[in-house]
Amino acid sequence: MPVLSHDHRRSEVADLHPTARRGRVWRTPSPVATARPDALDLELAALLDDPASPSARRGRVWRGPVAPAARRGRVWRTPETGERTSAWQWIAMIIVAMLIALGASAISRFDGASATPVPAGLADSPGQISLRTVAEQVGATELWNQGLSGAGVRVAVLDTGVASVPALEGAVVATVDTSPDSADPALRYVDGYGHGTHMAGIIAGRDDTTGFTGIAPGADIVSVKVASSDGSVTPESVITGLDWVTSHADELGIRVITLALDTGDLSDYRTSDLSAAVQRAWAAGIVVVTAAGNGGNDTTGISLPARDPYVITVGGLDTEHGLDVADFATRGDAARTPDIAAPGAHLRSVRAPGSIADLEHPEGYVNDELFLGSGSSQSAAVVSALVAMLLEAQPDLTPDQVKATLIATAQPLEADAALVGAGIVRGDIAIQRPVIATVQTWPRAAGGPIVTHTPGIAAISDWSSKTWSSKTWSSKTWSSKTWSSKTWSSKTWSSKTWSSKTWSSK
Repeated sequence: MPVLSHDHRRSEVADLHPTARRGRVWRTPSPVATARPDALDLELAALLDDPASPSARRGRVWRGPVAPAARRGRVWRTPETGERTSAWQWIAMIIVAMLIALGASAISRFDGASATPVPAGLADSPGQISLRTVAEQVGATELWNQGLSGAGVRVAVLDTGVASVPALEGAVVATVDTSPDSADPALRYVDGYGHGTHMAGIIAGRDDTTGFTGIAPGADIVSVKVASSDGSVTPESVITGLDWVTSHADELGIRVITLALDTGDLSDYRTSDLSAAVQRAWAAGIVVVTAAGNGGNDTTGISLPARDPYVITVGGLDTEHGLDVADFATRGDAARTPDIAAPGAHLRSVRAPGSIADLEHPEGYVNDELFLGSGSSQSAAVVSALVAMLLEAQPDLTPDQVKATLIATAQPLEADAALVGAGIVRGDIAIQRPVIATVQTWPRAAGGPIVTHTPGIAAISDWSSKTWSSKTWSSKTWSSKTWSSKTWSSKTWSSKTWSSKTWSSK
């Protein structure tokens, strides 16, 4: 659903290519690894028989925050005119200065502080929120201090694809394409839109060179591209993607799905084929996290798939000046409200060079690696990352238990529950909560059967970053304010009749 918002500086596409900086050779996907059902001749086990150990590829040393400048700043006055300072007074002043300096140094070491300043582009600035700040706001920093990073947990991002960029290198273990782009080798698996890359960066991005870190930097990403390069998506591609994840969750270790899209459909979830697919994943032990929508505070009604009770529905917060409701947040109704809320406005995450977002929204540009994004999609990505760390610590939790725990431990806000649910999610409190023995008993959706055909899957070594570089994406209208007040919502769904149901683009 949402997409990204921005604060950019230019319209031209930076000729940025990972291989130019990192000395790596990217190869185009193997001809046998297509996204069509009849083209998959390789067994899944052969492609992923020995996935890289998350701990092996993600090992890092966490450092504490930089010591507050207030501890170091001092104002020294020279003696006023006419005053006479004795030698003993000068000696005493020097000794005091030395003691203060030594004390500040000791405090810095005690706090685990680093003398290295926060790299440019990672510190907060007006209209830009770093993921370091978000991590503090939702309690992820405390989880890091406990040694948690999401290691061993894989998150399926059903979105526009994920670009092969340095901050996500080693994080994406497999990529699948069920979108209409799958028929075109130049577009298959590629994020031509920019949304999926931004989401993956929030969840599990990491770049040791720049210092960028996602909320769960030890988690793995399975990219399930369900939307075309122009952002459009069909019901068939989404349901096929969901059922593929459900069918292969055990082999790939997928425990979380991030499904941040808004169909605009306010109908009863019990009659929805999409809800049936979502519930199949939930029943298989996969936590499904969805975005509540970006219709604005005056828009009432959370649409499918977030309308389904067998998901965690996340509302958006703007935390630049406090814990405020984001202006894009959609208001729930009597049928469904958000379960919890998370920061989602002005977040800096990974940029997809050459994507529609990158080309059409220069105001979102932060630097060659980072881009601004706003929307409840970003909020959902934050929660997905926290879920990954919660499951790392307590792998036996069921989706119902994860949902109940996050709701019970959310920090209440002075805001309408129809917009923020139980409040802002807090991973540090959730991790301390005894397991809540709960089972949801909502009526189940009576949708169609599971989609049985298998889309293509590519080994990461075949994942190409070159396929988008020479492509000019078609023009598309976005909101210049947040790139997300009209985000990846019902307007990007193409009108298509499928399974005797008509999904309109509204």
